[in-house]
Amino acid sequence: MQITASELEAAFEPFQRIQGGLSELYMPPASPRVIERDDGSLAIVLQLYLYEERPGGGERTVRDIKEQEVYFVPAAYRDEPARVREYIAGWAAAVREVLEGWSSARASEAMPYDLADPKVLKLARAETAEDFRAALLKKSRLGKLLAP
Repeated sequence: MQITASELEAAFEPFQRIQGGLSELYMPPASPRVIERDDGSLAIVLQLYLYEERPGGGERTVRDIKEQEVYFVPAAYRDEPARVREYIAGWAAAVREVLEGWSSARASEAMPYDLADPKVLKLARAETAEDFRAALLKKSRLGKLLAP
């Protein structure tokens, strides 16, 4: 049974807003939030918010918002819905670590697609959220966004 766009959207619900440091990755309430592409793959709409702190403390202000449709689940892996859900949970944990650990210069250059790497679904050994988190945080993937 393939994971549907609505099931993928439901799997993302707990991770609709991922915050870390002065950055936030957000799945906006726009419709549609998950897009089924012609090739059968699934993409999601993500916004990357970058904030700056006001002098003297207080609330932070929005410095930049970047929105993109991000390729997220290749068609070949839609028939593994439980594994895709684990991938999403691991991805959210990895993204939180990146948002907390990247420099403001790196954040300024980044786009939402930089925070996704669906190729990790090809890894046969990755089954759990922790497996996916660890794979995504490798230097060749999202780990490259972390401050040295």
